[in-house]
Amino acid sequence: MSIFNIKFIMHILPYIATLGADDESNLSGMGVYISRSIVGPYDDNTLWDLKNVPAVGVGFSSRLWLNNLPIHVGVGLSPKIWEMKRKQGDTKKITINKVNYVDLWMRLSFSAMKCIIFSDLNVGTYINGKRYIEESDASFQELKTITEEDISIDEFGMDFGISFGLGYQIDKLQVNLKYIRGLLEPSEDIKFYGTVLSLGYEF
Repeated sequence: MSIFNIKFIMHILPYIATLGADDESNLSGMGVYISRSIVGPYDDNTLWDLKNVPAVGVGFSSRLWLNNLPIHVGVGLSPKIWEMKRKQGDTKKITINKVNYVDLWMRLSFSAMKCIIFSDLNVGTYINGKRYIEESDASFQELKTITEEDISIDEFGMDFGISFGLGYQIDKLQVNLKYIRGLLEPSEDIKFYGTVLSLGYEF
């Protein structure tokens, strides 16, 4: 299922980039970006101490001008990492989840001088992930165990969300900071949220 979704995203991106283009529209060259995100589930679980962990992503983008209205579309790898801790008496359990999503996004932005205000819509598909589980007992340190397991493709589904952010343009470089809010539950009782700092270059 994940391979199909990735192929679908890669094939549909050029069509979205030219959607609605007319004689007064201009499609610019491609761009690349690298991001540092702190994105994970909402912390509404009273049984676990949850912390979202920084992750690095990459992607491609393209700018489309529709009657002087700038629209960006792109596709990128958006990893999400979070750590869950729980302690019961002398027993402590730490679970680290690392899930990788491929996101297809569309951005509407407004510029004032070199400053940019923007909003994104993004749809993501889960491709793979790992879970690391560490269990220990304060009374018996030698009993500490660490296990690693793959996260099933069926455990996480499609993700859909919106984001709002600010950017700054420096020639062909652009620095962006945005806040992401998930609208769907890709897994039971999980909605993603967080911040993403990115640096992009447009060819």
